[in-house]
Amino acid sequence: MSQFAFENLDVYKRALSFSKKILTITKEVKGQYSWCDQLNRAATSITLNLAEGSGRWHAKDKANFYFISRGSAFECVPLIELGFELGLIVEIQKTELRDDLQAVCQMLTKLIQSLKREPD
Repeated sequence: MSQFAFENLDVYKRALSFSKKILTITKEVKGQYSWCDQLNRAATSITLNLAEGSGRWHAKDKANFYFISRGSAFECVPLIELGFELGLIVEIQKTELRDDLQAVCQMLTKLIQSLKREPD
């Protein structure tokens, strides 16, 4: 078991895996700095806000960071679509990345909903 509780969350592990995929893909893309940078930052923000939220004491504070994390996941969707439309990623990558995001968003929603049962 990790000393940081968020590292044991399945959603964190899935989001970290997603971020790694994004960083690997964008490393290979040439000439699209803005797209790569924005996608890297959005993907990384998912895990960063999960970690920061888990360090908060109050359920409302935690939920706020988890909502930001979810928003970052949503931000990745149009970037992935744009990358596909521009030929920066292939269809199988697009499908896999979108599936990852769908799973992460569902997990984040459940995590946020679980906080509603906690006293603040």
